[in-house]
Amino acid sequence: MVLSEISKYLCASSAATSAMTLFSYGLSSGLKRNYKEPELLATIIGEALSQRSSRASGWAAHYTMGGVWAALYALSEAGKPSQSAMAGDAGRLGLVTGMASVAAWRTMFRFYAKENRQRYDYLFHLIPAHLVYAAVLMLCLKKCQVRICSRLTEGREI
Repeated sequence: MVLSEISKYLCASSAATSAMTLFSYGLSSGLKRNYKEPELLATIIGEALSQRSSRASGWAAHYTMGGVWAALYALSEAGKPSQSAMAGDAGRLGLVTGMASVAAWRTMFRFYAKENRQRYDYLFHLIPAHLVYAAVLMLCLKKCQVRICSRLTEGREI
């Protein structure tokens, strides 16, 4: 049973991260600017380690972070008796993760990815991208009826 819940959680996290990535790639294509998180992460990882970084490292970091945000959401919701305000939760989650990501990316740009130091346009796309992430995460969790942290919530479903 726990394995089933974990697989649903991983599926929801992957779907949400994929939706956010599609949003960013679409924006990149439309505006002719690089808003592609995995590619920029690969560049930053390469500079941080003073070596060439494979594209796979950027994708791995991107999906890992998507899982971390979903896990943090799950842990923050563990003790709540009611999970009926999904839209509000998605909005709050999107804003919080978006603002935290702006701070993280700004810090990474300050130390790495020298050609991207003045990429404030990149930072501004992160909040709408994370709103997409949060909306898809909430939709998937609700659709799959995932019991978030089932031991902590005593079987209450979202």
